[in-house]
Amino acid sequence: MNSRIITQNELDVLFYEEFTQFQLQHVFNIIFLLSQYMLLTTDMLIYLYEKQYNEKMGLSYLKRSVKEKLIIKYQYDLDEATEKKIFYYALKSSTFLYLKQNRISFAKIPPYCAYEEKSRILTFNKYAIQKGYTLNINMPLDTEISYFVTNQNVICYFPNYITEREIRNELRKKRIEIEFGFEVISILRVEVGRYTRAINPKDVD
Repeated sequence: MNSRIITQNELDVLFYEEFTQFQLQHVFNIIFLLSQYMLLTTDMLIYLYEKQYNEKMGLSYLKRSVKEKLIIKYQYDLDEATEKKIFYYALKSSTFLYLKQNRISFAKIPPYCAYEEKSRILTFNKYAIQKGYTLNINMPLDTEISYFVTNQNVICYFPNYITEREIRNELRKKRIEIEFGFEVISILRVEVGRYTRAINPKDVD
């Protein structure tokens, strides 16, 4: 069996049989956060966990989630001369399928998103965390990853990729008539390396 894959039956065994109730709580808290934010750095995930659940996130639970093939762990330019100890986390497809089966809403990174798009997702997440915004996962994600609709009815966008007028025109075509505010995402970009890729779960210490 592929060392990166877990089946739905194996997920059931993990959640219903193998994890203690304490482990289940902490692992699923991490899964829930990633289901809402798509992609997070280690620092973002730790901050959001503490804010959401009023306790520190145990890194052992994050590591266990990766080893059990529930979560993808990316490393900046893994195995390249430019490699850095910078890590990013997202849910695996099998975990998304499991959430869907259990009617739990989520946002998923589109499969075509490479380092540029992932950098914009992370930069938006950092901006949203600073502003207290959350992504509206019920709204369709922009195909170019140039703007994001929040639950606070604010659209955060990258002016180098799209204008407010273009966003309004897109929403009109989609027959979305809610009145939104607009904010430029003006913070320093969160970088994802060109050669960043996922660590094999079996290689996680």
